[in-house]
Amino acid sequence: MRLTGEVRASQNIPVPSDKNSAYRKIERETRHFNPLRIPRKIAAELPFKSQISEAKPQRKRTYLQKRAVVVGGEEKKARKLMAQLNLLRKEKLAKRRAKQEERREPYRRKVEENKEKRAEREKREKQEYWQREGKKRRNEGEAGASQPKKRRR
Repeated sequence: MRLTGEVRASQNIPVPSDKNSAYRKIERETRHFNPLRIPRKIAAELPFKSQISEAKPQRKRTYLQKRAVVVGGEEKKARKLMAQLNLLRKEKLAKRRAKQEERREPYRRKVEENKEKRAEREKREKQEYWQREGKKRRNEGEAGASQPKKRRR
């Protein structure tokens, strides 16, 4: 009797590995935090060393701001086509949503109607219950008035 490892080694069979058990590189997206905003009143009361110094915005336009990006003929056509496709898609979606709303309207009306009927029924049932309960209590009160109540010691 040979061990499994020995059989695999002699026949050059690789050890089976589960895909989910293999280590993968973790990809984390960089997090962007909002800048810390300190109210002016509090900032004015800070000691000189802790004063917050803000960089003034640049007056001159930088190279990246100055340079113009000229779109070529092919790219221009491609952008125009993409814009048209997006426009068609948006119109189709708007049409679909309108149709969906139109379809839902009768159902909503029906649900609203049912809700109103239920509220009326519950109100009526509650009134009837308290009328019965009131009569019961009145009758108990009359019967109990003739008999003296037992006192606890």
